[in-house]
Amino acid sequence: MFERFLGRYTPDDLGEAVPWVSAPLGTVTDLVDVTNTWGGVSFNSGLYRVHSESSSRAATAAIQPYLQEAWSDAIAFAFDWLGRNFVVSPSRWSKRNPLVCVVDMGEGRVFEIPASLGDFHNVELVDYANEALAADWFSEWRVTQGGLGLKFEQCVGYRTPLFLGGTDGDDNLEIADIDVYWALTSQIYEQVKSLPEGTPIAGLNIDFSRRDDKEV
Repeated sequence: MFERFLGRYTPDDLGEAVPWVSAPLGTVTDLVDVTNTWGGVSFNSGLYRVHSESSSRAATAAIQPYLQEAWSDAIAFAFDWLGRNFVVSPSRWSKRNPLVCVVDMGEGRVFEIPASLGDFHNVELVDYANEALAADWFSEWRVTQGGLGLKFEQCVGYRTPLFLGGTDGDDNLEIADIDVYWALTSQIYEQVKSLPEGTPIAGLNIDFSRRDDKEV
């Protein structure tokens, strides 16, 4: 079913996937197959990763400030090297009109891909890897790092989020723990998202207890 995807994407290690056991996945076509087959698996040196059930919980909580009410039942099922989450909504899902939501926390942007999970993996991630995952940028960044690959629990996040005026380039990137990056970026965005553009930021309140420990 995912032949084209597997022809382009290789798991980073031989560790077994950890199927999800408690999330309500059945209404989203093929999500059970994706999470049972690749839960907690990283591909192509960290370019793309399918969430473990616990990392999904942390990500799903962190993306809430970015989502409209229609996505209130969102489930983050995968993420990429920049820490962007790929999300589905059981209440909005249908075989006739499938939809994957992309939450770019560092940019403060959410956009939708009208694709089934099969087409998302076999078409979007194969034929449009740059648009979906910034694949060429990842390759270029890895060269600057001596060919370094990312661990499952790492992303390359923005030091200063783009929604706070950070630059979209290598000089504004750093390797971060995904749980910390999601939690901090989410809290910052939640506090500034309603402010008019150009508003000076006098201070931010960060609650470091809002970090969900997870097992990968």
